[in-house]
Amino acid sequence: MLGYVALDDGSLDDRVREETGGYGADIYVDALGPGAPHETFLAGMRVMARGGIAVHCSISLGCPAHPPCRAGHP
Repeated sequence: MLGYVALDDGSLDDRVREETGGYGADIYVDALGPGAPHETFLAGMRVMARGGIAVHCSISLGCPAHPPCRAGHP
């Protein structure tokens, strides 16, 4: 089981394919915040195995209307 690959570990494509024997990732979680380069998301999509699951949950440091957000804030 690979677990995770940090962005500074080199080529995401090469690392995931190497760790999975060419199969690809069963799940890809993208938790980068607004303004992150699109290439990072696309690289994650490229390394997914056929039928894999992609989860995109953009992380934000605050709400424009009510900065900073707190847990339980509507």
